[in-house]
This record gives sequence, structure tokens and C-alpha cells, in this order.
Amino acid sequence: MEGSVSKPTSTTVPVQEVGVGAPVKVGDIVWTVDEAILTDTVVSEHLNPAHPVDGATFVVIRLTFANEGSEPYSFSDKWTFELRNGEGRRHAVWDMRHFYLLEGTTDEVNPGLSGQNQTIFEVPASAENFTLVVRDVSRDEDGAYVDLGF
Repeated sequence: MEGSVSKPTSTTVPVQEVGVGAPVKVGDIVWTVDEAILTDTVVSEHLNPAHPVDGATFVVIRLTFANEGSEPYSFSDKWTFELRNGEGRRHAVWDMRHFYLLEGTTDEVNPGLSGQNQTIFEVPASAENFTLVVRDVSRDEDGAYVDLGF
């Protein structure tokens, strides 16, 4: 993985590293980043297009998640994901992302089923070498790193 992403050195479960399109299991959920793009506009069916603040851009990540557990899973990207750039800076999920979901997204998935959703980050336009951190919220630790390839 290129760039110097800040990663914890001590964890009880080894952190997996994959690229876009590769499935990775974290807890009872199998995550696959289907697509990751940089864009200066996100659109909604019901709202005007949104643009990042000056000097920023959006990273939009579309993913599939499969529930291999025994309980329903609710998609909670605010707690599950973090984006890190090559300088080790940590970016939180964009607060307005819920208003810019694609049609057909799933917020809750029952055991044995899968769904699709997306998450959006607002980052400095000059940032690069992004890694999506998939957190294991039940253990409060990083579960996987997905190299976005840009």
C-alpha cells in the first residue's frame, strides 16, 4: 500500500489490507468497496447538487455489505468508517451524506442477506493516497484497510 498511513501497531486481531473490489470480513459483516471516486458534486433526487467547501473535494465510496451474523445489521457509516490520506490525516464521514444516497441503498440487512450503500467524505483537494478504514465497532478497533487506489 503506498503512502504512509498511520496504523495502530498493537491489536488483538490482525488488520486485513485489501483493494477496491476485494471482500473483507470485519466482525459479522463482509464489506466490498465496489467503487471509489473523487468528485466536486454529489446529487440527490430531492435536493440541489452539493459542492464541497472551497479547496475541498468529495470522496464517494459505494459498497456492498453482507451480514454473516445471526442478528440484523444497521448500516452506520459514521461509526464504521474513517478515511485516511497518505499523510496520516483522518477524515470523518460527511454529515450531509444521508441526503445524497443513491436509489436502492439499504440501511438494514438481515442475517444471510446483503445490501448496498455509500458513504461520502469531504477532503482537501490536494490530499491523495486514500485508505478507507473499516472499524470493528464491537471491538472498538480497526478491522480492515481498503486502498482506494488514488
